Amino acid sequence: MKTKTLTVTHQLDPQTWSQYTARHPRGNIFHTPEMSQVFARTKNYETVLTALIDHSDGSVKGLHCALIQKDFAGILGRFTSRAITWAGPLVDHDDPQLLDLIIKGYNKYIKSRAIYSQFRNLWPWTQAQKEIMTENGYQYEEHLDILMDLTQDQETLLSNVHKERRHNIRRSEKKGTQFKELTSLEEIETGLALVEETYKRVKLPVAHPSLFTAAYEILYPIKMVRYFGAVNQDKLIGVRIVLPYKEMVYDWYAGGSHEERNKYPNDYLPWQVILWCKQAGHNVFDFGGAGKPNIPYGVRDYKLKFGGQLVNYGRFMTVHKPLLMTMGKQALKIYQKLR
Repeated sequence: MKTKTLTVTHQLDPQTWSQYTARHPRGNIFHTPEMSQVFARTKNYETVLTALIDHSDGSVKGLHCALIQKDFAGILGRFTSRAITWAGPLVDHDDPQLLDLIIKGYNKYIKSRAIYSQFRNLWPWTQAQKEIMTENGYQYEEHLDILMDLTQDQETLLSNVHKERRHNIRRSEKKGTQFKELTSLEEIETGLALVEETYKRVKLPVAHPSLFTAAYEILYPIKMVRYFGAVNQDKLIGVRIVLPYKEMVYDWYAGGSHEERNKYPNDYLPWQVILWCKQAGHNVFDFGGAGKPNIPYGVRDYKLKFGGQLVNYGRFMTVHKPLLMTMGKQALKIYQKLR
């Protein structure tokens, strides 16, 4: 695809890719080649890169990273194949025309590979950018996120924590709970077991173990993933996995021991992680998704009690294969009943 001197491609030299992400003001960990490598090594995951190149000088003018997720391998995967974009496309100067080019190139490539595409925005979009997405077949829906400003002093941050949470943090400390960065593979594997236990208990799907293996092998040596634990009497009772990149830290996965809930690891640990992020020089802690406005959501209520600002950056979605989407929903219902 060419427009004057611009070309859409789906391959890019990793060093060039990394440099563009690092210098772009909105570039975050989900735009990095390292994160794409992690996803590419994960079972039933496939990554899609769309880059906008000025072929007159070879410079990058934009890039977009998407992740194709499937619940099953083989032919059944066709009925659950969806493309998820964490954050959004990066283009020079947030130029709507460049955005239009990269979305058109992405849509052309993805329509035969995924049933639908969803963009989970991590920053505000201008009206002009939203119109570009609408023109390219995407519908906007509201969705919340929680951001914490780590440039505030520690006293202010603590004052923003709900009094019940502060009380439970002190209770946890009095019971001997301590904060620890997990560095050994044995500690990290114990933490991952807590994540799996927690997700199973609340009946939420958790990623295949290959995701966490890849993250440890690729991101951990370069400090783009960190593992933190709440430890009591030499026992790991809580874990939090975060993704630091530039000024932002993204809250990725968490788990806590149900048996040790009276030691309040789920109150103590997030606060300690927030303090670590501040002391490490990061400016923003992204607490992750907080559901849709005006719809009750317990996770949002829990996160807000640590302070932070509720933002509504929303999501974009388009369906590439309406018939397969309908069939996939029915097949998933049947599969769940059989299970």
